[in-house]
Amino acid sequence: MAKKKSLSPKLTIGTIYLMIFVLFSVLKVRAANNIFGVEARGVINLYAEGSILGMFVLILFLNLLVSRKLGNSIVSLPFIYILGGIVIEEAARILIILYEFEVYHIAEITLQIGWHYLFFLGMILFYVSLNRFAQRLNENDLHGFSKIDGGIFSVVFLLSIIGFLFIGSVNQVIIDNFQGSIYDSIGLIHFLAFLVAGILTFRLLRIRRKAQDSRMGKYIESIVPTFILFLTLMSLNHFWELITESWALVDLDEAIIETGEQLFWVLSFFTMFVGFILLNRTVNQILRSSEKEVAEVDIKLNDPVVTLIIDILSEHIGSLAVNIAITSSKQSGIELNKIDETNVSAFGDAVASNTKDLIGEFPSKFLNHSLQKAIKGQKPANAPISG
Repeated sequence: MAKKKSLSPKLTIGTIYLMIFVLFSVLKVRAANNIFGVEARGVINLYAEGSILGMFVLILFLNLLVSRKLGNSIVSLPFIYILGGIVIEEAARILIILYEFEVYHIAEITLQIGWHYLFFLGMILFYVSLNRFAQRLNENDLHGFSKIDGGIFSVVFLLSIIGFLFIGSVNQVIIDNFQGSIYDSIGLIHFLAFLVAGILTFRLLRIRRKAQDSRMGKYIESIVPTFILFLTLMSLNHFWELITESWALVDLDEAIIETGEQLFWVLSFFTMFVGFILLNRTVNQILRSSEKEVAEVDIKLNDPVVTLIIDILSEHIGSLAVNIAITSSKQSGIELNKIDETNVSAFGDAVASNTKDLIGEFPSKFLNHSLQKAIKGQKPANAPISG
């Protein structure tokens, strides 16, 4: 059977640029802002906004599929942070929609500060996801979703909810202190947003350059290119706002400016949609590749040693734990229920070899170390694994 060709990055980028041209051509003519008989302000194109929302739902669905397959494992942690960031970025767009439908009776300057506030909170989660990428190169204590991660999510989402629900309460304060101020006239908030997204883009580029020979693993590598493009488009979106709104270097009608801004969001979310399609395809291919081998083996999951091994592998690689355990058992010539401190080194080396391409070089070594430490110490199955 012929091997399926992978999606060419050049084809993907070319398609995106073609979409830019088509969308600019179509959306430069304002669509009606009367949706289901409800009149809107007419500031933004609601059809473009619907496209952004639709792609967000698809990204959410694909991310949840990945999370279900990888579980609460070390390898899934960066994707959880990416999902959190995208949820908050979409909340920023929903705030704009609520303003458009006059649910929020606030000044435009308040809207600008409100949605950029949510944008920055989303960037915080993206920044943490990049740190989780970087940790896979040389960190000595990799872990899955921990109490610290729960705390980060709790604080960021609490701040997001407060900002989303109570933006109207500070409307007059913002008008009195920011409208017409030097900060407003120089476009400080746009410049900071452009700078932050740009810094994250360059940080991810540096991480990728440092991670030669797929040291981050197939899972991470499958989404990094589209994540770079997503952050680039986010940065360019705010540069567009700077040169058209704040600095007025390009004299355009407000409708064109807002539509152009929406196009950056449409393409950004489309890019992440493509990224999660590629990630799901990678996960599915890896799972399918060893399903037949697993089906042919009678694994004794009630054995305490086997349970310990599967638990440790699950913490690191999620639903692939059983597959990797069986494959490594065959390669090392050691039955899972007979692994002990005298032969765990050979089994651990096989595990590291089988996971290197999936999760990265250093994480596979850390997994090997965790297995040997647990078996030699005969920790209980629910004991925490540390570097």
